[in-house]
Amino acid sequence: MLRCFGIFGVLLATSGAAQYMPPTDYSGTYYCKMTASAGLHLNKQLQQWEPIIFNVDDVAYTVKVINTGDIHQNQYLGDQLIHLVNVREFGSSEEARNCVGRQIIEGKYGEKIPIGASGDVTCRYFGSEYRLNFKTLRMQVSFDGGYMDDWSENQDTPYVAVGKCDKIG
Repeated sequence: MLRCFGIFGVLLATSGAAQYMPPTDYSGTYYCKMTASAGLHLNKQLQQWEPIIFNVDDVAYTVKVINTGDIHQNQYLGDQLIHLVNVREFGSSEEARNCVGRQIIEGKYGEKIPIGASGDVTCRYFGSEYRLNFKTLRMQVSFDGGYMDDWSENQDTPYVAVGKCDKIG
């Protein structure tokens, strides 16, 4: 009996060490400068796709992350704060794009994006996919439009670009 109380006492004493850690809040504004990009372009004369390296000297994005105050409970990743993630090309006068997340929240995919302790986010806006890691401050953008379409319909250029981010606000 004394042994049971001893074990119970040890368990009780160590349970305080495993305190709840609230999820990290990555809200803020980030400036993400692309550093490299490659993809495919359509050689119209040969009617075939060819590899190409793109100049990204003037390519950057502004990413605004807004904490909604809600928490998403994920059985594998733990508690995650729900955010809205807006992406816009730096210097563009276009309205910021609200990304659509890849996790189902409230029964659907939508603009509510959970961000857990890892800092990873993947979201889409039309043919572009944005992958961000707010811990490593890295961004990857991929565009998959063009290649799958008929030659005459769409001659967009599929690509992937990578870059580094700084939190500016």
